[in-house]
Amino acid sequence: MENFIEEIFQYLSRLGGIGLFIAVFIDATGIPFPGGLMIIMSGFLIQRGELGIFESMLAVVTGYISGAVGAYFIGKYVGQPFIKKYGSYLKITPDRFKKGQQLLRHSAAAYLIMGRFVPTIGNITPYIAGVSRLKFFWFATYSSIFALLWGSFNLGLGYIFGASWRKASNMIGANSWLIGIALIIIYIGYKYYQHKKLNKNVIGGE
Repeated sequence: MENFIEEIFQYLSRLGGIGLFIAVFIDATGIPFPGGLMIIMSGFLIQRGELGIFESMLAVVTGYISGAVGAYFIGKYVGQPFIKKYGSYLKITPDRFKKGQQLLRHSAAAYLIMGRFVPTIGNITPYIAGVSRLKFFWFATYSSIFALLWGSFNLGLGYIFGASWRKASNMIGANSWLIGIALIIIYIGYKYYQHKKLNKNVIGGE
């Protein structure tokens, strides 16, 4: 394991932003890959002065959007036959696919921004958005917001924890689903508050 981690550090140190872009691109397509861990490790390298923060953030955002857009168009133009044939490689089960579509119909913003933090459904979000024919403008917008949040959070963790980056990565790996659920609850609460406020204003206006 130590050799594997050291190889990742060497990979990131040698290739810099390009290496991080490739890692995040693969992760964004839904292929099981430690993209989040590599972003955290990049934060550690930023602290050591071996990577630039702008370079790293640009690599994360462009890498994620590129991979997610590719998966979106696969879902849109190839559709469910692709999911049925290759879904097992992406850990897409019929139940997860159905659950993802239900969440997308309820709120595209919550699903694409917050649902991505939930391991069981996060890796299939762009495919479901494509299959469901979500407008590309909204898909790109929500994906960009997620990329900024995800990249900032993980780079910040790596930078703050420094030499204890392993602790940060373990914490995120174990609790990422809690982060996703918490964000979804906050979003639902906010929408409920807006709904109640709107009804109150309507009643008051009458």
